[in-house]
Amino acid sequence: MREGFGPTWVISRWDEATVEETGSSPESPPALVLSGTAGLLLIRPPGDRSTWPDRAAFLRRLRDCADELAALLESRARNGVCDDYPGRNEPQTLKDAHHVAASTRPLPGSNLATWLKWRQANAKMYRAVSDVDRFHHHEIRYWVAHEEDKAEELAARIAKEKAETR
Repeated sequence: MREGFGPTWVISRWDEATVEETGSSPESPPALVLSGTAGLLLIRPPGDRSTWPDRAAFLRRLRDCADELAALLESRARNGVCDDYPGRNEPQTLKDAHHVAASTRPLPGSNLATWLKWRQANAKMYRAVSDVDRFHHHEIRYWVAHEEDKAEELAARIAKEKAETR
């Protein structure tokens, strides 16, 4: 955890998030209320209604960040991956895996052994991601097979070239 943050709310199973009215008059804005074992947090818009659209945009970003955090927690709970353990920077989605594969691709003209290692590493990476990104599981399994097939072709070419040079 980075230092310099203010109060920290550690989530418990009894915590709740609700939207509450802060009063009966139309001027009383609704508020987001987080309540639980850590205490009570009230997030409310300012009294100036002209700023409410900006505050609505903030709340949508907050929702998106909460969704991202929820997905990370679920993924790490399933896979036993936490920031303190190896694998924390491994790709978690098909898109991430494609990015890793593209960014580690050997330069044109690289020797066959380099390409073979790259294909084998891609197959291993895609296999691991197929267990995490369940939404794209079947598409990722295609990429596993594709990389394995390409690796086999390269291994056969390397073996053939070795046999021819003897």
